Amino acid sequence: PRHSGVIKSILFFLMLFTCTPFLQAQDSLYAGETINEKLFGTNLEIGYVQENSEMLGGGILFKTSLEYRVHRVRNAFIRFNYDDYDVTYQLETTSGLADEISGSAAFSDLLLGAGYRGGNRTIRWTGLVQGGVKFYTVPIVEEANGQLSLTQEGHNIFTTRASAGLEYYFDNTFALAFDIFHSRVFREKDYWIQLKSFSIDDD
Repeated sequence: PRHSGVIKSILFFLMLFTCTPFLQAQDSLYAGETINEKLFGTNLEIGYVQENSEMLGGGILFKTSLEYRVHRVRNAFIRFNYDDYDVTYQLETTSGLADEISGSAAFSDLLLGAGYRGGNRTIRWTGLVQGGVKFYTVPIVEEANGQLSLTQEGHNIFTTRASAGLEYYFDNTFALAFDIFHSRVFREKDYWIQLKSFSIDDD
């Protein structure tokens, strides 16, 4: 997508600089722990996602994350996420050849943010706020010579996510986690517009 690399870099650096002073202050309290004890990942999770759009259905979510923890049991942490999922879409068109189109759209989220973990060595809870870039495909419908053709075009949009989680640890390196989250975008664009109709490009 156009300018996606620049957007991604700017967002990552802004969020990193915002989180760093707080984490450095907290980190001084646990200076005895090594860097290996504070890095956790790559963490893999699978779940179900429903985008906040009437045009989109649900899909299976694959989450990959890397986490830096001020303290390995509890305290502040930074988490980087790369999440990948496909969801179904059902869109109305303005063409007389078809009232609606349906299919599958690919999504991926790149997120960075800060959170807090509490609890004990076995059961812990987390709260996390992240921001980043959502990459996704949009169906482009073209009408020519009385026929419709459908292609996919890559777009991106700024997104935020608030998460809450519960973790059960079998040991220091293996845990069963349950997360719920809510994501938002802040522009009326593509799947996140008031009207459901997609326009037709006449070529």
